[in-house]
Amino acid sequence: MERTKLSKIIDIISLTISIFILSFWILNKFTLDKIFIIMISSFISILLTCSTLKLISVKNKIQSTKTTKKKKLESVNLSLKFGDSQKIKQFWIKLFSKNYKVTDNNTYLILNNNSKTIHFYYNFTKNEILLEDLVQIIIDTNHTPIFFCGNSFSTDALVFANYKKNLNLLDINATFSLFDKYHLFPTIKDHPKTKKSILQKFYSTVNNQNTLKYFKYSLILLLLGIIFTKNIIYISFSVFLLLIAIISLTKKPIINNSNLDI
Repeated sequence: MERTKLSKIIDIISLTISIFILSFWILNKFTLDKIFIIMISSFISILLTCSTLKLISVKNKIQSTKTTKKKKLESVNLSLKFGDSQKIKQFWIKLFSKNYKVTDNNTYLILNNNSKTIHFYYNFTKNEILLEDLVQIIIDTNHTPIFFCGNSFSTDALVFANYKKNLNLLDINATFSLFDKYHLFPTIKDHPKTKKSILQKFYSTVNNQNTLKYFKYSLILLLLGIIFTKNIIYISFSVFLLLIAIISLTKKPIINNSNLDI
């Protein structure tokens, strides 16, 4: 589940306050001026918070890139597997038309340019392309270079391709790299997502996965309320978050079902 901006802001504030309290508590053991302790504690809390956020940002960026690529790969796979056969063929023709003259030969495409001719096959309706799917192709095309794209290939099919130097097999990952090279990807139609209100976003965070967070925020505010001469505002918010934590602990998880228009 995607975290809301409010949740991220609360986490940053909580981290900064926690570091400040810890720094203040440690420095307060020394005979130093209170104003000086507050200034040093503020500096340390800001510095450590910024450093932590920077590290988290780098980590999240790497993870986000991996997640985006994985989702795009899944989308490509679904498009090629369940999409309309004519539209898929038109996509391949459009893809190769940038560098080749493309001829539709019913079961495969012929790619021509000034230097070479390639016979291009694809089949993503099968989870695995077998040796028998390749043998007849080799017989029909003789020594012409052949490229075959599919989800995956059986072991004997891969061995056969190593033996036949004019046969090149591209699994789904290699096919994705091909699309990336041409900067063109097949797509599937998805239902547009409705924008949630702030109240709906907040309610979506009230679940048993976030119970510990609400307890943590409640405890931090309670400590602040005690430190700052029993400040009623901190204590009130602490009680409120404690109630939210109890509610989230008993709330059943929501199962979302989504359908794709292919």
